[in-house]
Amino acid sequence: MLLSKIKMITDSKFINPKGTFLDAISQVDSVTIKHACDIQKSRLTNLDMRNENYWTGDFSLYTFENGGAVFYLSKAENNLVFKNPKNLFYSFTKKSNYFPKDYDISSIISSDSINSDITLKTQMSELNLFEFDNEWSYFEIFTASKKDDEKYNYDLLNPAQRSVAEWVHGSGEDFVKTMNMLNNAGITRTVISLLHPCYVRNVLRGFHANSIARISYINNFEGHCDFHANCKDVDFFSRNIIGLPYTK
Repeated sequence: MLLSKIKMITDSKFINPKGTFLDAISQVDSVTIKHACDIQKSRLTNLDMRNENYWTGDFSLYTFENGGAVFYLSKAENNLVFKNPKNLFYSFTKKSNYFPKDYDISSIISSDSINSDITLKTQMSELNLFEFDNEWSYFEIFTASKKDDEKYNYDLLNPAQRSVAEWVHGSGEDFVKTMNMLNNAGITRTVISLLHPCYVRNVLRGFHANSIARISYINNFEGHCDFHANCKDVDFFSRNIIGLPYTK
């Protein structure tokens, strides 16, 4: 599939190709791919970016530990789905999932990685997830502040939800600015979409695997800026990606 004309964004060194996941990542240096929080911060001032959907550098990983499903988010430099696109294509088309090797994820999910803020570890039972179907689940974020809406506001998030929400939308004051941006644009609710914990358990048992990796992307404003950490469509949907140009 041909890529659209490459558009330059705020930093002239970065490019913004649009294409399927396999097309888009072939154009950029994978360790430089922007994360969801970077995109949301840029959208505060770059109105054109609000119209685009983006593949993100965020690495989404699922395991089953001590009787419960666990969700990990890590940085682009740890994103194993970028490492071998051909293997990724085979895994998603034949098995619907990519199962990383244990030795590839060991450093990513280590206590050192988690404690250094490179990786976020979350017990999925703490996210109070809604069921979408047998494969997907989600939790919702109301974008109003408590001052503006006492009933539906982002302070309703519990600590686990807030940590994931801030990974996606920016931490601290950046999170507040992002929520205000969305609310002012008429987006009163956004969601973070994950795999279903029961799906994680059943698939890992069925394939005798220890982890599942999926692709991440964030929607445009028309799509309510929903963040998806459960994508497996590597060669169908077309989205933008931001990173430095790939050089051999």
